[in-house]
Amino acid sequence: MSPQTKKDCGLILFDVASPKKTELLNGLMKFCCFKWYINSRSIYRVILINSAVTDNDFNYPHIHTLQEEDFEPNAIFSAVESAKPGQSNWIDALSLGVHHLDQAVSIDGLVTLQLIFFTTLDSTKPLNVDTAKLSSLMERMNGHEMFLYIIGPNVKLPFVITNTQCIPKCMKELQLPAGNQNLATAKKIVTGIRNGVMCNTKIGLNLLFSYKNSPGGQPWILPLSFGTKLRIPANTYKIFRYDDLIFLKLISSRPKRSYVRALAENRDVIVKEDEIVRGIKRHGKFMIVDDSMFRSETDRCFDIIGFSDKKFFPETIVRGETHYVLPDQVNAEAFQAFTHLVNILAETNKYGVCKKSLR
Repeated sequence: MSPQTKKDCGLILFDVASPKKTELLNGLMKFCCFKWYINSRSIYRVILINSAVTDNDFNYPHIHTLQEEDFEPNAIFSAVESAKPGQSNWIDALSLGVHHLDQAVSIDGLVTLQLIFFTTLDSTKPLNVDTAKLSSLMERMNGHEMFLYIIGPNVKLPFVITNTQCIPKCMKELQLPAGNQNLATAKKIVTGIRNGVMCNTKIGLNLLFSYKNSPGGQPWILPLSFGTKLRIPANTYKIFRYDDLIFLKLISSRPKRSYVRALAENRDVIVKEDEIVRGIKRHGKFMIVDDSMFRSETDRCFDIIGFSDKKFFPETIVRGETHYVLPDQVNAEAFQAFTHLVNILAETNKYGVCKKSLR
């Protein structure tokens, strides 16, 4: 059995009292429509803050959790556009969002937990921030590697972001309008967690699509086995090469070509797709080839079948698609056993030869 379908899980907070509500709503719709029309498996919920309606798990005043669960653009647009403004505590809204994402960590195939905040933070009254509560909130975000995006504030980046590695430095040097206590608090949160950004709507949307965990970081979970009795719980991750160049092809302005299939003996005879039988011809006979013929009925496994000296493994063998394996971080015995295995292999200059089958 292959790994679960990869997906992100996000909680979207939307400030309905922002003076730039139209701009923020346009940004939300771009994100929502993209996810909807690509038939994304990712899961998103929307919570309205500074709303006239109070409806949420903790009964925080003027915070409204929408009931729409399928992230359908028309339903989201109507709910946000028609929402009447109120006055709520945006720190409470962040806490509510973290609460919901805490409950999502066990989702199969989860790649990134995203807390997305569409706001300008200029229509909200300054808060008397509880430092202990703020620290606890940031610890919870870091505990589950959540990504926080505050999209919409009128802030100025100190330099152009060219890669994700420069984002923490950029956030520390972020230039804020004078006298806005809420933005100062937001900057403290963004720089106090491992994965946080705050920027205007245009840049924020770009980062929302690009600044998150790579799907390749999703673990393939199966015990590392030795024979029939010894199993070490482990997670396997695929390694992506970042030194490979990416080449982009320009989209042609010419109309697409249309193709038809015809008989080789008589090209005037058109053959429909559903009339085609695939196969091979050998020794004057035609043999039908079905896709099921190439499926293997092997058991799912990740087994070490032997060991050998490092000198027998030339570098050319270990090039190409690469993975790394980590022990179960919760199971202390598994962690210790895996660590001993790695240390012994390193000390003796040996490699383990593994058999791996997804299905």
